Amino acid sequence: MKKSIFFAFLNILLAAGYAHAQTSGASAGMNVDVPFDFIAGDVTLHAGKYTIRTVGVDGDTLLLRSADLKEAVLVSPSVVESGHNNNDRLVFKVEGSRHYLWQISSAGDDMTRELPVRNRENQKPVSKKGSREVTVAALGR
Repeated sequence: MKKSIFFAFLNILLAAGYAHAQTSGASAGMNVDVPFDFIAGDVTLHAGKYTIRTVGVDGDTLLLRSADLKEAVLVSPSVVESGHNNNDRLVFKVEGSRHYLWQISSAGDDMTRELPVRNRENQKPVSKKGSREVTVAALGR
């Protein structure tokens, strides 16, 4: 029951975001093929093709949705100045066998969206010392 209510709410939010994007000229988003399972926010998503789009009135929220429409998550990253981005890309922090979505950058943008990266067991930030970074380039728009 809770799951169906969540998906009904998600569909309403998606429809509202889509309508806003159509009227405001919001970004067309990006398409990526992630070759490994990963964690975005508090949700584990499986390897595969995803579309990333802004949703909501302010465009502060991002929707990551699998190409087969079976998986989706809404995240609210912070925005950090990064200099000019030449490519659409995702950056993951890797700790052990876990890949955490950390940064989302769009070509031509001077800002990067950044998600907090926390270990799921102890909720502590993933350390820079014990982690590495993996970049996945976008397939296009």
